[in-house]
Amino acid sequence: MRRLAENMSGIEGVRVPDVDGTRSARRVLTMEFIRGVKISDVAAMEAAGIDRDVVARNFLRAIIKQVLVDGFFHADPHPGNVLVDARDGTIVFLDLGLIGQLNRDQRLDRLDLMWSVVQKDATGIAAVVTRMSTQRGTVDPD
Repeated sequence: MRRLAENMSGIEGVRVPDVDGTRSARRVLTMEFIRGVKISDVAAMEAAGIDRDVVARNFLRAIIKQVLVDGFFHADPHPGNVLVDARDGTIVFLDLGLIGQLNRDQRLDRLDLMWSVVQKDATGIAAVVTRMSTQRGTVDPD
């Protein structure tokens, strides 16, 4: 949680709760209490006057930074783990029991894949998907 909080600190409208070190132990993680609505609760955000376009942009920035820039990401960002503070629209990532890590080459492969898709480059897509895959047996590239 602390590492993700540090990584997200530069993104406006996104945060991770503080860890309560005095109430946490080896097998128990206690964090500050967060009030919010599920990121999927459109009606609650609209009722609170939250700009959903801003929330969506902030969420996308956060995910891109986590996966492609930092290589350290929340690997279970379902609506129960991503709340929106109805007072100001801040996105709060909860429950970091499942995280993922990508090394530099893995992050670059994902960028290469996105670029190949945008360019409609089927050969490039095939090359990067092959690079990202685990080969099990012989492969005929044709």
